[in-house]
Amino acid sequence: KDPFQVPMGKRAQADRARKSFSRDGEFSDHMVLLRAFRGWQCAPDQKDFCWRNFLSHSTLKMIHDMKFQLAGMLCHAGLLSSNSPADPSSNIYSTNDRLVSAILTAGLYPRVAKVTCMRRKPMIKTEKHKRCSFHPASIAADKNEFPTQFAIYNNMTKLATGNTIFDATFVTPFSLLFFGGQVALEKVKGEKDKVVTIDNWIQFNAPETTAQQVLELRHQLDNVLWQLYQESHQFASSGASPVEASP
Repeated sequence: KDPFQVPMGKRAQADRARKSFSRDGEFSDHMVLLRAFRGWQCAPDQKDFCWRNFLSHSTLKMIHDMKFQLAGMLCHAGLLSSNSPADPSSNIYSTNDRLVSAILTAGLYPRVAKVTCMRRKPMIKTEKHKRCSFHPASIAADKNEFPTQFAIYNNMTKLATGNTIFDATFVTPFSLLFFGGQVALEKVKGEKDKVVTIDNWIQFNAPETTAQQVLELRHQLDNVLWQLYQESHQFASSGASPVEASP
């Protein structure tokens, strides 16, 4: 649920408040939400913070409670050593925005939009929809240039103008290759390069050596994650973390 609110007649002020949490050159609605949440957590007067920034205090409180529930579940599974999301050991990489974007890719895939920049406005499509647009409240709505061709999203709504992506984060090809769907290698007739595909939809051209390396790295990453998943069940009953138990 989006914590930002739009009171009647105050659309422009609400949009400015939302965008005040963005950074120059950044293309992520999810990072905007994260900064708004962190600002609310640190605010001396949380209700006043919400009033000034057009935020819902009850929604942010619900997100806060869900965060503690998730931390408890991860601790019980042996993936965290503490059930507190504020524990430093649970936040070693929390300020690494690129890693956070990669994790968002893993969580939101296959909701991927491909953006082709045109002269006047970008052309956006998904696997199921040939033409989409960004919601006016999105950070990407008023942009004509983007850092990559791909964005992951959580919500798509249907307006009078068509299918609209409400919240998006632009991600690198490597985020999709390593944390997306099924990766395969195809050969193009008459070409030296290979085509790396993700679920037979997203395609990347690469020299054969590079393409093979990508597939091998993805295979190794999948094995590491699967091993960690299995170890988490083994150590859950003992209360230890598989990460702590590793030599």
